[in-house]
Amino acid sequence: MEKNDFFLLGKITKFNKKTAELVIVADTDNAGDYLDNPVLFLDIDGGLVPFFVQELRLRGNDGFYALLEDFTNSEKAQTLIGCNVYLPVDKLAALDDNHFYYHDIVGFTVVDQQAGELGKIIQVFEGAEQVLLKVLFRGRELLIPLVDQFLVKVNKRKKVLIMDLPEGLTELNS
Repeated sequence: MEKNDFFLLGKITKFNKKTAELVIVADTDNAGDYLDNPVLFLDIDGGLVPFFVQELRLRGNDGFYALLEDFTNSEKAQTLIGCNVYLPVDKLAALDDNHFYYHDIVGFTVVDQQAGELGKIIQVFEGAEQVLLKVLFRGRELLIPLVDQFLVKVNKRKKVLIMDLPEGLTELNS
């Protein structure tokens, strides 16, 4: 199992002392899309370990309550607090043509409406404040903020992001 074949679903933040039910805060917009998973993969010591789900239900709009097989007492459940929870990428919910997952756009070409083709996306950084695209531009790395104001169009078939970037952005990164 390679970690890049998985996506981060959320993080275990606490548990119920009476029921050993875990609270998973989701890192997704629609947690309900991921209720039908019999196995969750937890990051333990840098490796993904499969855990069989006994029960998984929604916790508001932002997470889940999970009861895992063989972790039905509070002592065992407590050991999982802080673990990141992953699912295989083939479990990702389908998106319409105007939306994408960040890992899907690596390799896309960025085209600015004024400057033309800038280069291919080699990495996507998901920071606390904003998402940055790392683009190979004229032999150097260019960081481009991925914000709605700059994104004009996504062409998944041609693997192109068309953007309207502020004048001078390419010079700021040099």
